[in-house]
Amino acid sequence: MHSTHCALAVIRDKYFFLLPDSAIAPLETAIQLSEKYHKTWWSIWWNSSNVRTKNRIKEECNHLAFNCYTAMMQCAIAINAHAATQSARLIKPPKLWAGMISTLYSAFRWIEEENHLEINQRQLILNLENPTMTRFSAIAHTRANYNYSPFHQSLLHENNGEDYALRHIYSLENTKSLLQKWGWSTEQIKVGIDHATIDIYKSIVYLHIPNKIEKRKETIKIRGISRFISKADFVSVLIERCWAKADPYKLQPGDNWDELIAMGNTGDFYELKLHRYEVTCTCHAYSGIEKAFAQDAVATKHLMLHDTVKGQIPDKHIFAVWKYLGAQTLQQYEYCWMERKEAAMKEQDKCSWQYDPEPEVLDW
Repeated sequence: MHSTHCALAVIRDKYFFLLPDSAIAPLETAIQLSEKYHKTWWSIWWNSSNVRTKNRIKEECNHLAFNCYTAMMQCAIAINAHAATQSARLIKPPKLWAGMISTLYSAFRWIEEENHLEINQRQLILNLENPTMTRFSAIAHTRANYNYSPFHQSLLHENNGEDYALRHIYSLENTKSLLQKWGWSTEQIKVGIDHATIDIYKSIVYLHIPNKIEKRKETIKIRGISRFISKADFVSVLIERCWAKADPYKLQPGDNWDELIAMGNTGDFYELKLHRYEVTCTCHAYSGIEKAFAQDAVATKHLMLHDTVKGQIPDKHIFAVWKYLGAQTLQQYEYCWMERKEAAMKEQDKCSWQYDPEPEVLDW
């Protein structure tokens, strides 16, 4: 952890002026936690201390390592969002930018090498899906006492941040929405989702929630389920959830008629490009969902066959554009795109005629 602390301190001292405002607070938190970890670890004599004291220090260090890593991830996400915004505006990176990224990469490499077990131990104790942590897959996808299908194992990567299909298509949130559609109450979902197992096959998904669980050394009966689910259901619920979160009032016009700007929840801005048959976005969610479908051909097939999107990558910013233009399907969007283009061309012709200089009069 000392190496990680030094790397983070270098970023603060040497590259502070390059950091966006949203990355400063997480960076300071990570520096403080890494320093506290070092002092806590060396606060006892390990050879002579009793077992109880050692366990207490180890548990505290697990918390510090996990929280430090979380703050580092928040800092990295803020830096990536800032870089995406600057790239969208065609602004070249500063000369020292590559050095800052290299130092941050070293900090991540060292904490993953030296404190990997501590972070994992704390994650397993939490047993929940933390939205600020993008490095660990949900417990439902990685239960040690369950033999997952070969296709599911192919979706798990050494870098868990690349488990895009599991995170975006077959996520716990999408599973909760499916259970709600099947008549599960909020309390039943809350109790059962922590014990769910989601196994992805090549053409179908298996969901299992036991009807009996152990709680405080007692066997408790809950509502369970054990069934195969079509991947089309997961694709549909992803589309529905993205549509529900789409807010056209967070959009503003861009520099050209085929560009819009979306404001994210963190205050960052993302560029939306309007093409004839699709809309693209520079946000991380759009990129993640796009990679998720690239990992699963069957899910992509269901996306292409969906009556509403017909292959459009579902994202709340994309659907916000649809609502902004008054469209509810891809076909309606294409019609709105043509009208918007024609209106822009007419306005351009009008302006060019209005400001066309008078022709020269030849001397005879």
